[in-house]
Amino acid sequence: MICRACVDAKQLSTITELGCSKTLLSHSNYYDQHGVFHSHDPNRETRGYGCSNGHVWSTSTVRACNAPSCPYGKTP
Repeated sequence: MICRACVDAKQLSTITELGCSKTLLSHSNYYDQHGVFHSHDPNRETRGYGCSNGHVWSTSTVRACNAPSCPYGKTP
């Protein structure tokens, strides 16, 4: 991982993870009519980062379903 603000400013930096949080929504895994396992986990994980030059940002993700043809959680 690199700091995009430092790249734009042509600076070098180190990255520190500042913390992580995850929502705690319940969900149920299931098998579809073809026997394919689906996991539609709606929980969002957010991680905070900071660089040695003082820039701060976060990322937020939802885990995608592991079924190959399922679009849940996958970005086009």
